[in-house]
Amino acid sequence: MSFINIFGTRFLTKADALQDWTSHGCQVKSTAVNHPQATFLSPKVAILTFHGSADGTCFGQKIGPIWGTSTYIKQGSKWKWPFGINIPAKS
Repeated sequence: MSFINIFGTRFLTKADALQDWTSHGCQVKSTAVNHPQATFLSPKVAILTFHGSADGTCFGQKIGPIWGTSTYIKQGSKWKWPFGINIPAKS
């Protein structure tokens, strides 16, 4: 799994992404996901797009709204998330 966060930092492994998400740099009170849209490229590959928001700060900066895109691949009966990117959305 790899991930690019709202600051443009890329994490090439699942361990690195999880470490970033659980670091002490962010204080988040709540989150919301709105307008999710799944697009199936095949029965085993899908792209999820959504608008997200959070009430909180990261490294002293207020978290603004984001547009997120995640790719999912079905392996057996489970959907796995190999890549995601979040970019700041204009308010």
